[in-house]
Amino acid sequence: MNTLNATTLGIEFHVFSIENQLESVQLVTNTESTTTDIKIFTDKLYTQAKDAKNKRKYLFKRESTEVQNLLKNVLNKYINEDQDFKEVFIQKSELIAERLLTVQKDFANRYTGINPPKDGCLVILISKMEDKWNILLTKINLELFLDQDDSKYRTGLPDNNATQKSCYLEFDNIDDELTLTDIIVTDSKAKISPFWTDDFLELEEINDNQSNTFHAYNTIEKVLDTTLKKSSSGDYVKLRNSLIGYFETKSEFKLEEMVDYVIGDYQLESNNVTIETIKTKLYNLTDNKHFDTAFTIDNSRIKNKFKKTYKISEKIDLRTNSYIEDLKEIIKARTNEEGEKVLEIRNIEDNVFEMFKEESGEE
Repeated sequence: MNTLNATTLGIEFHVFSIENQLESVQLVTNTESTTTDIKIFTDKLYTQAKDAKNKRKYLFKRESTEVQNLLKNVLNKYINEDQDFKEVFIQKSELIAERLLTVQKDFANRYTGINPPKDGCLVILISKMEDKWNILLTKINLELFLDQDDSKYRTGLPDNNATQKSCYLEFDNIDDELTLTDIIVTDSKAKISPFWTDDFLELEEINDNQSNTFHAYNTIEKVLDTTLKKSSSGDYVKLRNSLIGYFETKSEFKLEEMVDYVIGDYQLESNNVTIETIKTKLYNLTDNKHFDTAFTIDNSRIKNKFKKTYKISEKIDLRTNSYIEDLKEIIKARTNEEGEKVLEIRNIEDNVFEMFKEESGEE
């Protein structure tokens, strides 16, 4: 049976349906059933996975992992244009799909208290982009829809945001030596599913959650620093406070969610920079190969970075220790009638208030 070929991107691919209760793996595409729509759909999957904003870098746990060996076998035949490539591709792809079915069953049996992995489709794609060879595995959950032709409920693959879980592998082929250079995993959920990475693909994270949290916070704060600190210090203080709030209150980091939380519909006080410029710089962090954009937040190394000391005068400092809700209402700067610069701080502790209150001004 032949593979499908999406000629626009030079992609070879298979699509398998996986049904947990029926314990069934079935190839649902072949040359005879190929349509323009399925080619467009599969090309879209490739683009969605490759350009995903929430992703994380991984390595195979060891050289002998099953999925890795099966994929390398297929890719070598693809690169060498072996005559039996199509036959081998379908055989190895089916083994990979069967492994996913087994992993999903085992995961559901081990963790009966949580929702089991859903039925869906596994798509396996091979392509060459410039001087790189690429493989994409993506899991797509089936969705219920009402067929307008016969008014009956059916299940199918979603067109928008179709990719639920993916693994993008990039290879170099130098002097006939195939070398894996990159593994990027994405998940539509806030947390990448362990059955996908640990059990099915047998991957381990390059950076642990603590390192990712440390690197992400520092990188994002640097964007705010270089963009706003000199040109609009007031905006810098407020957005930095929101950034601290995100890392203190959220358990999972996702880049798009972070941008929405920190920036949202914030209106800059200064005209020296636009809010879209800041958003673009933050979104462009996905281009940084060392920046994971989805992970579990671990604040243990960055709590001290939340602290900030502001020099009020030669003899007075103001220090903030963490996120301050309604910062604009809690700390205000104004000029009094005598033209003096005054800093007002609301909701202070009673004992501090007693220390500094003016007796003549109180009943």
